[in-house]
Amino acid sequence: MPKVSVIIPVYNVEKYLRECLESVISQTLSDIEIICINDGSTDSSLDILNEFAQKDERIKIINQENKGSPLARNEGLKIANGKYIGFVDSDDYIDKNYYELLFNNAEKHNAEIARCSYYYKYKNKEKVCELEQKIKNANEQNKFLGVNDHSVVVFNAIYKYDFLKNNKILFFEDVAAEDIIYTARATFYANKTAPVVGTHYHYRKGVESQLSIINVEKIIRIIYTQKLTINFLNSIESQKNIEDYKIAYKRCIWRYKSLFQKGILMRDFKYQYQVDFLNSYIDAINKYKGNYKELYESDENIRFLLNKEPDKYINAVKKNLKIIDNLIISLTSYPAGIGTVHITIKSLLNQTIKAEKIILWLAEEEFPQKEHDLPKELLDLEKDYLSFEIRWCENIKSYKKLIPTLKAYPNSIIITADDDINYEPNRVELLYKTSKKHPKDVICHQAHYILFDKNKEIKPYKQWLFQYKHEISSHNLLQTGCGMVLYPANCFYTDMLNENLYLSLCDDTDDIWFWAMCLLNGGKIRLAKHHISSLKYIEGTQNVGLYYQNVRREDNDKNLKMMFNYYPQLLKKLSKQKPKHYILQEIFSVTNSSDKQNIILTVFGVKIKIKKVIAIRK
Repeated sequence: MPKVSVIIPVYNVEKYLRECLESVISQTLSDIEIICINDGSTDSSLDILNEFAQKDERIKIINQENKGSPLARNEGLKIANGKYIGFVDSDDYIDKNYYELLFNNAEKHNAEIARCSYYYKYKNKEKVCELEQKIKNANEQNKFLGVNDHSVVVFNAIYKYDFLKNNKILFFEDVAAEDIIYTARATFYANKTAPVVGTHYHYRKGVESQLSIINVEKIIRIIYTQKLTINFLNSIESQKNIEDYKIAYKRCIWRYKSLFQKGILMRDFKYQYQVDFLNSYIDAINKYKGNYKELYESDENIRFLLNKEPDKYINAVKKNLKIIDNLIISLTSYPAGIGTVHITIKSLLNQTIKAEKIILWLAEEEFPQKEHDLPKELLDLEKDYLSFEIRWCENIKSYKKLIPTLKAYPNSIIITADDDINYEPNRVELLYKTSKKHPKDVICHQAHYILFDKNKEIKPYKQWLFQYKHEISSHNLLQTGCGMVLYPANCFYTDMLNENLYLSLCDDTDDIWFWAMCLLNGGKIRLAKHHISSLKYIEGTQNVGLYYQNVRREDNDKNLKMMFNYYPQLLKKLSKQKPKHYILQEIFSVTNSSDKQNIILTVFGVKIKIKKVIAIRK
């Protein structure tokens, strides 16, 4: 009998499967069996499984039609022979000592479950989960984990097989978020859940898979999961105390709130779906074995449901979601970027303040078959999300990001974004809040400060103050569109929509044209309060781009000169003086020396080398 049976459902994860399998076959606990269920993969995942099976006889492969991970895991449980069961998702990986430490702790304490912490694995970093401290505390105090001292995931634990079998703990069919009901049953039935430190599971976030897709169909299936969980909790009599029950039940109620908030943004979440959802929510509240008021902390608007006022509840949720009327996010893409723009769109949909509309403008000339030329991930977003739409227009190059929206919605606040960036969720909120205080200014996260030389001539673009940090309002600031820019309603000069002018004066430098049109209309550029100047570019999108063309071919300098010749009044608006912060920096600055033992003090242009002094605090 193997000590642990590792069950791995596999569906179209060729990019990550090798790393996953390598981490499992390399375990310091060698007495394991590895059961891989190929759930109808259409990529090279099965080939990779066969490759690993040939070099490691512990690997068993089950092939089946695509049925989803719950049934795939159940198939693995049917043939498992291990004393304990572990689950690994095929796009994740584990530490080398993972199963050794889990198994040893489970055996030491005769525990039905042994559970450790895990990391959220992002592209360039890892972040430890919230469970970490609870597990450390329990381990230091020689205590077992409580019923609710866990997250709902199943992968960061091992389960005694006889315990699962005796309590008939399997994964349910036709559910979504199947971990919820599985974990609830396992933790409530278990007498001991041992905390394990010194090893981690690595849970990959941001992977495009079926599991990460939220749509109306999945919301309905998650509600079914919630009903199963609530019915289970209400079936528990004396096994656990009432406080455990209340905490677990409140988690279920919180999920209703969270799901409804997501659903309200979905295109297909029709009114009848909303009412059906809320009736299910009311039914869940009525089944609670406690005081209704205890549930208010999960959802402050429950009172509307109890009073049978669903419309008031729906309106309250919309208000809480901060959907701003007359706020539009506008962007464009082209064939080279269309394959990853859905990542940008998702980041825009997940903003803490929601735009009324998000419009992606595409040129018919570049996509002659229209929707048939677009990736499924992008089309699915348009199908699922009420606020997102794809529109078609003539090919006016990068100006598609703003001009068509401005024509269609001349009285709206418009935020422009680029198609190759994964935006932080608070970017729109920072722009909008700053705009509320300074409604006439164009608000941005990134800007360069235009400098003049001793002869009062504009310095070349490369010699400006890049990534200016100080939150000022100035004509000399030129916003950069990649960081997001908010343009107030009616902020542009009358020539803004003159296609002949902007294509002749600023062919590929749209930011300069937008900047000039704002200044000529009496506006200024302002950096958002607490602006975010860094950018998270989507992997593989920086091989091409206007940035290299504009800077290296000096298009910015050329087009600025043409603009000043055509609009001489524009040049008069600029200050030829250096900004105060820059002057102070020139007068007095401290930098590290190349020899690392000294620092360079600059005073009025004179550089003085000073030996570093290390102060020791006694």
